[in-house]
Amino acid sequence: MHTSTFIYLAFCGLVAAKDTDKGNGHFTTTLNGKVYSDDKYRIRDLACTGTVTIRGINNGFDIDCQTMNLFNYAFTGANVAGRMVNKPTTVIASKTMALTSAQIGTPSISEIDSRDGAIAITFATGGGKVKYQAKDNPQGGLLQVETEYSANVTHTITLAQDMFYFLDPNLNNAVRIGNGVLTNSDTAR
Repeated sequence: MHTSTFIYLAFCGLVAAKDTDKGNGHFTTTLNGKVYSDDKYRIRDLACTGTVTIRGINNGFDIDCQTMNLFNYAFTGANVAGRMVNKPTTVIASKTMALTSAQIGTPSISEIDSRDGAIAITFATGGGKVKYQAKDNPQGGLLQVETEYSANVTHTITLAQDMFYFLDPNLNNAVRIGNGVLTNSDTAR
């Protein structure tokens, strides 16, 4: 079994998130026409058709049920302390996986767990599983995908228009995503 983990620190600018940062928002999930939006919710063993929409106070994204690929990871621009943008800004246009039809099978959702401003979505498939994790944080926070299949899985990330990635020498060459627009949270170095 091969396990791949990809972590995206989306649009973190030049200020590192504190170790104590938790998702401080709240995610709402729409799946198969039903909306889940309690402060904490855990749902299991659901068929998945169409698009799963995940919306937080600070960020959101979509997942296609048939391919389990992620689209339109964006910041909302919500007027909250520490926000990175002041208007809706798409950061990642798509995050796709090269899976065979045998690996995909008929995807279903084995679990969605949302609490404390974080969400984990696990898909069960014909040949393995795909798990997305995110935090609803104004500073970007975490967007992670894990895949478990018997062979390696190629992941392709397409950044949104005007976005670019760079290595931040101030943070041990961590990969960062930006658009070159300074915010109040940027510091002169």
